Amino acid sequence: MGGVDIFVNNTWECSKIDEYNVMKYNDVTAENVLVQITKQLKNITLKYIVGGINRYSNGNIDLFTNVLECNLCKFRQSNTAGIIAGEINTDLIVNTMNTCVQIIM
Repeated sequence: MGGVDIFVNNTWECSKIDEYNVMKYNDVTAENVLVQITKQLKNITLKYIVGGINRYSNGNIDLFTNVLECNLCKFRQSNTAGIIAGEINTDLIVNTMNTCVQIIM
């Protein structure tokens, strides 16, 4: 299997987020890690969610896409800026109709 790691510079505070973990759903053949990073600069607090996903190519794409879209909608409601990247092994433009997902290329 693959795995997902995220390296965060030690000048940022970092905490793992399990709320959006796709592995908690049965039959999803993927791994992911999401962290919230924060940094205080003078009077401004910077706060982001950073995530990495590794979806195995032999898994059910419809199930994975539905779980991912559901989690992205929850993520969007948190009003926290973020980046999610990884090895998705699918064309999300073709397999995504949800308005909570924005693909940037």
